[in-house]
Amino acid sequence: MKITFSPPQDDAVWGCTYQHVTSSAADKNIKLCFVEVKDLHAFATALVEVVLDNSWITNLDDRYRRAYSKTVSQTAAKLVNTFNKTASGGNVESDFGETMVSMGSSRALEMLFTHLRIPLAELWKPQISQNGGFDFHTTCLEKFINFGEAKYSSSANPYTDAISQAQDFLNDDKHLRDAPDLENLVDKQSMSYLDKDDFGVIAAFSVNAQKPELILANAFLAAQEMMKVKKIKNFYLVGVR
Repeated sequence: MKITFSPPQDDAVWGCTYQHVTSSAADKNIKLCFVEVKDLHAFATALVEVVLDNSWITNLDDRYRRAYSKTVSQTAAKLVNTFNKTASGGNVESDFGETMVSMGSSRALEMLFTHLRIPLAELWKPQISQNGGFDFHTTCLEKFINFGEAKYSSSANPYTDAISQAQDFLNDDKHLRDAPDLENLVDKQSMSYLDKDDFGVIAAFSVNAQKPELILANAFLAAQEMMKVKKIKNFYLVGVR
């Protein structure tokens, strides 16, 4: 399998570059991209601004606004503390690393595939720290909701962990368990597709290998295997370095 990278697209605000990645294997429903964080301080600063932006809550009706406000304030404080520590110290710890992969991936999908980013799941789920389901979500131009799972390692390339975790979550219907909250965050057409079991999956993972093309090729093959047993409209693979 031949893996080809497009020229990098710069994002000075987030301190990143993004690249489309294409595979010689003919499977148009598996899409790949690669993110490289060039400026960790800029990236962490951008995350603070995203987390503190509560404009999405103001668009909700009073009942849901009251329900989400406490969770958002508690979680945002925790995340901002983590982001600021990274911005000042320049070190990627595990808590920041997984959020870096999640939000870097959703930003890349926004920039490269015109996805809409949905507020980070940790902001609207009821506990500050949990492994209760998918880490992040987007909607694509086709209006499908895409359920994202992120895995970070300081030394490995955990694409198998991200893909297998996503499959486990689907087996446990955790994408459907997100539906009552997503109903407030996406449009009606996206929810109607989900009701018909039409949705996408994102597997996002850190890349530490010298040759990321090898990691993305292996991730592509693993995604193909998962799509043989799961009804998934699109499978997005995002490597983050």
